[in-house]
Amino acid sequence: MIKDEKLTFVIPVYNEEDNIKIIYNEINKLNLKIEYNFFFIDDGSTDNSLNIIQELNEIDKRVNCISFSRNFGHQTAIYAGIENSKSDYVITMDCDLQHPTALIPNILKQKNNFDVIQMKKKSHGERNFIFRIFSNIFYLLINKISNLKLERNTSDFRLINKKVINNLKLFKERDKFIRGMIAWSGFDIMYIDYIPEKRQFGKAKYNFFKLNELAFFGILNFSTFPLRLSFYSGFFISILSFSYGLYAITKKLFSPDTSPIGYTDIIAILTFLGGLQLIFIGVVGLYISKIYEQIKDRPIYIKKKQI
Repeated sequence: MIKDEKLTFVIPVYNEEDNIKIIYNEINKLNLKIEYNFFFIDDGSTDNSLNIIQELNEIDKRVNCISFSRNFGHQTAIYAGIENSKSDYVITMDCDLQHPTALIPNILKQKNNFDVIQMKKKSHGERNFIFRIFSNIFYLLINKISNLKLERNTSDFRLINKKVINNLKLFKERDKFIRGMIAWSGFDIMYIDYIPEKRQFGKAKYNFFKLNELAFFGILNFSTFPLRLSFYSGFFISILSFSYGLYAITKKLFSPDTSPIGYTDIIAILTFLGGLQLIFIGVVGLYISKIYEQIKDRPIYIKKKQI
């Protein structure tokens, strides 16, 4: 065993009472040659998850836990584990057993060669066709309109070293997008492909709307392109409107008997411009709402209990 180095498994938990002991036992079966501990982050579970973690703590002091006062979200839970970790390495993984524990020894073999060992899904697992389409659109968009380079199908199954841990603690934004934060930082990353396991117990916590919300936060956090798009669109439409105005005046001067623009045309133009204005006002509003949430400077999570 490597006694000079320590590893923490950061495992977010939200209503995973049937999976906690299984993932605990599966990791222990690996007989890892490094000193390690477990850091479960109870994200406001309403089932028996916290009690099970407490039972594990009573028999194994390597099991630690932060329990949130309510559900603050998966990304916040991961960040809380990283923020409170004191180890040389952190492996983040979900509690639903879809991240294969058998791959952990292979991950650890590369820990001295790269800052981040990022696991990358070979397939979308149990996600349906619509999820896959939106996932592909998200990666296409964020790579095109931001300064990030995100590999497709990356997950929150990864190892990070102390350098990455310390730098992630410097990020002050409220809405955490861990994948984007790591990619933005420019650390050396190695990608390892894996096939997600099937969930044995419980239900998936990321539904269609939560995944869309995560994708939206990712784009807003790392790109100002939507704001620039509103400016460019406004500029382009202004040129078109000015050109059409000159055309209408010229036509009126030299062809006064020509039929005027019809009522339907005017309504169509006005509703189109009105809709476009509302869309971009909404985009600006989203950025303003993020600024408003940020300047309130509230804690991103509240601890109910720490073990």
